[in-house]
Amino acid sequence: EHGILQTVGDTTGPGGILRAVRSQPAFVTFAEAIRRCCPDAWVVNYSNPMTLCTALLYAVFPAIKAIGCCHEVFGLQTWFQRRIPRWFGVDKPPRNAVRLDVTGVNHFTWATRASWQGRDLMPLLAEEVDRRGFFDRLDASDDADLDLDSDEGPNRFIGLDFFRRFGVPGAAGDAHLVEFVPWYLGSEASLQRMGVRRKTYEWRLQQVREKLASTATDSDAPLQKSCEEGVETMTALSGGGDFFTNVNLPNQGQIPWLPQGAVVESNALFRADEALPVVTGTPPLPVQSLIRRVVDVQQATLQGLLEEDIEAIFSALLCDPLVCHRRPDQVHRMWQAMRRANAEGLP
Repeated sequence: EHGILQTVGDTTGPGGILRAVRSQPAFVTFAEAIRRCCPDAWVVNYSNPMTLCTALLYAVFPAIKAIGCCHEVFGLQTWFQRRIPRWFGVDKPPRNAVRLDVTGVNHFTWATRASWQGRDLMPLLAEEVDRRGFFDRLDASDDADLDLDSDEGPNRFIGLDFFRRFGVPGAAGDAHLVEFVPWYLGSEASLQRMGVRRKTYEWRLQQVREKLASTATDSDAPLQKSCEEGVETMTALSGGGDFFTNVNLPNQGQIPWLPQGAVVESNALFRADEALPVVTGTPPLPVQSLIRRVVDVQQATLQGLLEEDIEAIFSALLCDPLVCHRRPDQVHRMWQAMRRANAEGLP
C-alpha cells in the first residue's frame, strides 16, 4: 500500500521496527521480573525481532544471563551437508559437522569460513556457483515468463549472490536476507524468480486459526527431534557437556569492528553456567559497512524504545534502507497508519 515490499517483516524495516515497539512492554516486564525473582536464571529467547528483544533484556537488567537462539544459519549448513557426499564421495554427515564462522546480526548473518573435518569448503562453493547457468534465473530480466503460482524456488540464490558479489555468503535464509538491502525487492515477480515467498499477514492468520482449531492433546504429539538446539544448549548450561553453536549476545569483542554492547550473532561455546562467544573472522569492508548500517538503525531504535520516544523511533526508521526510496512525509504517513492499525498492541 505504501510502496515498500517486505517478505517477513519481523526483524527490520517498518514491520520489524513496529514489532519492536509492540514487544517493548513485555520484554521490559520480563527483565524487571527476572531481576526481582530469579536474577541467576538463564533466559533463552526465540522471539523476534531477536536483536532488539534480547537487547531490551540487557538494557533493563545488565546482569541478566540471556541468549537469543535462531535456526536460520542451519540452512546454509544443510546446503553444504547435502553436497559433501558429491564433493568427497562419502555418506551425508550430520548438519552440525559443517562448521561455519558466523558473523553479523540476527537474520543478516554471513559466513566468513566453512569447513568439514578440517577441509575448506569455500573453494568448492566457488566452483558450484561458477557453474554455467547457476544464476540464470536470478539475472533474468523478463518477468512475464515467471510462474508466480509455483511453489518450487531456486536454491539459496540471495545468500549465494552475496558470495558472488562480496566473496562471503549470506548465512541466514533468503527471505530474511533480502529485507536488509533494497536490491532484490523491486517486485513480487523478482522475489518469485529467486524462490522467495512472502509470509503474508493472511498466511499468518491462517496458521493461527489452524492451531486454535486443533483438538490434539499432548499425548497425540510424538516426541520428535527438531532442528532447534535449545535442548542441547540448556543441557550444556546445566553442566551436561560442552556445546558449540551460533547465538545472539551483547558484543564483548567477538566482532571487534561493531560497537561494544550491541547484540550481535556469532558462534559461542556453551558449558556449565557459561556462554563464551567466539571471535569471528573479519568479512570484507563492504560487508562490514552493510552490517554496521543495520546495527546503527537497531541501536537508534533501542534508544527510542528505552526512552519511550516515538519520534526518535521514527527517526531510526527513516535511516532504514528499505524506506530510502520514499520521501520522509510518505514514510511518516505510512508509520502513522501502521500505528493506528496496531493501536491496541502498542504501549
